[in-house]
Amino acid sequence: MIFTKSVLVLGSDTRSFLSVIRSFGRGGLTVDAAWTAPTSVARRSRYLRKVHDDLPAYSHTDLAWLDDLRHRVACEGYDFVVPTCDPVILPLQAHRAELDTRRFYLLEDRVFQITNDKGRTYELARSEGVPVPDQVLVHTTAQALTAAEQFGYPVILKPLSSFTLLDGDNKQHVRRAVDRHALRRILELMLPKGAVLVQSHFQGIGVGVEVLARGGQILASFQHQRVHEPLRGGGSSYRKSVQLHPELLEATRKLIQALKYTGVAMVEFRFDPACDRFVLIEINGRFWGSLPLAVAARADFPLWLYQMWVEGRDQFPAKTRVGLYCRNLLNDLDWISENLRAQGTIPTSRVIGELWNLVTLRERFDTLVLDDVRPGMEELRLIGRRLVDFSHKRFLSSTVFASLRRVVWWTAIRRLRNAQKLAFVCKGNICRSPFAAAYARCTLPNVEIRSAGYYPLANRASPAEAVAAAALFDVDLSQSRSSVIDENLIQRADVVLVFDYENYSKLRSAYPDSDGKLIFLGLLGGESTFIEDPYGGSLRDFVATYSRIVRAVDRIGHLQRKS
Repeated sequence: MIFTKSVLVLGSDTRSFLSVIRSFGRGGLTVDAAWTAPTSVARRSRYLRKVHDDLPAYSHTDLAWLDDLRHRVACEGYDFVVPTCDPVILPLQAHRAELDTRRFYLLEDRVFQITNDKGRTYELARSEGVPVPDQVLVHTTAQALTAAEQFGYPVILKPLSSFTLLDGDNKQHVRRAVDRHALRRILELMLPKGAVLVQSHFQGIGVGVEVLARGGQILASFQHQRVHEPLRGGGSSYRKSVQLHPELLEATRKLIQALKYTGVAMVEFRFDPACDRFVLIEINGRFWGSLPLAVAARADFPLWLYQMWVEGRDQFPAKTRVGLYCRNLLNDLDWISENLRAQGTIPTSRVIGELWNLVTLRERFDTLVLDDVRPGMEELRLIGRRLVDFSHKRFLSSTVFASLRRVVWWTAIRRLRNAQKLAFVCKGNICRSPFAAAYARCTLPNVEIRSAGYYPLANRASPAEAVAAAALFDVDLSQSRSSVIDENLIQRADVVLVFDYENYSKLRSAYPDSDGKLIFLGLLGGESTFIEDPYGGSLRDFVATYSRIVRAVDRIGHLQRKS
């Protein structure tokens, strides 16, 4: 096989996806991308030659995407195709037998089945003597309550898999229940999607051992430690490189060897330094969110993977930099805001003190780097835009605007009284706007109702919390699928109802002629101007949001009946 030194990278995010692009580009490879969101800042990387936007998205009913992908890879002559996130990996793994595994980076079926299923991962760990949390697999709420009483609260609730092939856009999150009431409420959402692992809570910090392996032999390794633990779960926005812990490395070696693993992996642990104890959390059988730190610390896993997989290399540098910090700036600003609202899970003085890492040149950023500045500059622009939007939002929520609400309210009344075509628009069209549209169709039978979002992915299902909350209002969102807004929807609507300032700002910017049609739905509910996005929140958050939407839509019905 003659190497073209060209690769195709699949994904969108500013962590693993962008890091893989940069690693390959710095290594002298030609890098293209596909299955990439139009809004991804990674598209601005100087190391990216082109993006195949015309490549069909995955469909479980039409395999045209698979034929087109194989044809594109063959025509372009790519040496290597690397999927970087679960929604992209799942379809390829499902069709692994139909793909050229010399070119496509995919795990062997047995390895993928174990690493993608937490229950099977823990079974493997126990068989190899790797500590795991006390846990029970439950199918009913009664079983979960019994386990929680045995373990003591809080307990951790985990789906066996974070993503499924048929619902690859909606992640099933790990959750924490602090009492019986929270446990019941959370299980109402999780159990309909399958069995749930109930685990005892293990006090400690998040630590990851990152490896490159072939046939179960570790060829390179690196370790990071979380500095900012996410308050709601998920990836850390700030972490540091640390010395490899011998026992954690040995536990990782046992798992990798038992799997006969070939590829990159991040084995995640919960580590309590006070007593030097740890438990396994999961095996990430793909590139991980903290990858930018590893690459900055000279553990260049993406390039090393190419060299091992394509070129057959098996020797890699052992020396990496310890004591280096790396921050995802956009996510960390959200973390700092949440930390302040939570009254300082980490003291504010310590957060401010972390700036010393930047002064002493021990800190890097996921997106902002000197040799590839455009993605970072675009992220800074987004942050600046967010600050401007925040100031506008504060004004619209202020007492000054309150005095103008009556004028705005009467303007909305006049427009809505005779409106025959309404459009509800939010960000993703999976939480607020589909519920508002469905409820409005029942309340306003003589009005044409449509809904959409500006997030550039269609056919996404509503999250479980949305479906459960909507059912309480006799609205069925179980079959709802998202659609992306277009010019036709704006032009056709008499009034476009939005929910928060971001909705308003995005539409006004993308469709300047829409400004005269935009109305905040919250104005009609007799409360604050905005109806915030409940995505990622609890069932209670969704019910509160939907209650406000119901009151506002009922008000529209009342206005039209009076006209």
